[in-house]
Amino acid sequence: GELYTVDVRFQIASPRNRREKRLFDIISAGLIGLFFPLQWLFVSKKRLELSQCLAVITGKKSWVGYHAIFGGNVDLPQLRAGVLTPLSGLGLPKADESTIRRLNFLYAKDYIWQEDLRILWREYRF
Repeated sequence: GELYTVDVRFQIASPRNRREKRLFDIISAGLIGLFFPLQWLFVSKKRLELSQCLAVITGKKSWVGYHAIFGGNVDLPQLRAGVLTPLSGLGLPKADESTIRRLNFLYAKDYIWQEDLRILWREYRF
């Protein structure tokens, strides 16, 4: 008759990872903004790119945030709205809600800033 629970620790909730995420956002948005003229050759949506850079630098958005789902992500730590999501670039044309919840959960639980770099790099040209 004993109840065992699993204490889930979200890496994204630690102050160190929050600082690293914000620092990554600022540095990458600055570099993208700095090299914006060269990007005209490689990026398909040019106007969107510069406005997204400004939103990330000002702190209104982050490069990577949770994918929106019905009912929200109430059980996960709060994040800024993302330009991209953990689903970006996975090739899932239409993921079901349980898949989205699971990917959001894993992103928050196992967060490292290199994952943001990987997602941004994979989706950069689009």
